[in-house]
Amino acid sequence: DALRRGSGGTVQVYEPSTALHRLIQTHGEWNRQAAADPAVRFLRSSPLGSSAKRSFDAILIDMPPPWLAGAASHWGERQIKRISAHLSPRGSAIFRLPLASLSADELSTFIVLVCRQFPSVSAWLNPSGARNLLLVGQHHDQSVRGGAVFAGWKRKAVREDMAAATMSRPEDVLERLLANQYGLLKMAAN
Repeated sequence: DALRRGSGGTVQVYEPSTALHRLIQTHGEWNRQAAADPAVRFLRSSPLGSSAKRSFDAILIDMPPPWLAGAASHWGERQIKRISAHLSPRGSAIFRLPLASLSADELSTFIVLVCRQFPSVSAWLNPSGARNLLLVGQHHDQSVRGGAVFAGWKRKAVREDMAAATMSRPEDVLERLLANQYGLLKMAAN
């Protein structure tokens, strides 16, 4: 929602599970508001599977636990390349990883695959209870600068979006940044 409001574009949602798709549209105030927003479109097929070359400013991928049937294809190099190919030049791929469902080896392997595909990668703890790790891959160097976070905090829309994610101060944002690409590769090597 914050990205869409900042760009004036649309948000396209693809959820392969029709039961989860219905659940998203009918439960929870935020879900109903998002589903009712005319800028939000629910897609019937994956925009990454089409042969048409479409690019997106942001792609959020909720990674399934790797032990689920059929989940292995989501964790492979081919899928990461497909996601990368569908990003706009200044776009971001956000991989949300379920920490409790991953072994250290699985996490390290996936981090290395993402770092090979994107020249800029950062890792963040999900603001809601730190149950997920967010890996953000970009085709351009987009390092986080503390001064920019504090400057952006002066904008009311930024403060409102961050408050909705349980972050009430700029320091809350900065403390969730775990590592950049260099740090991630060092961690994965150990």
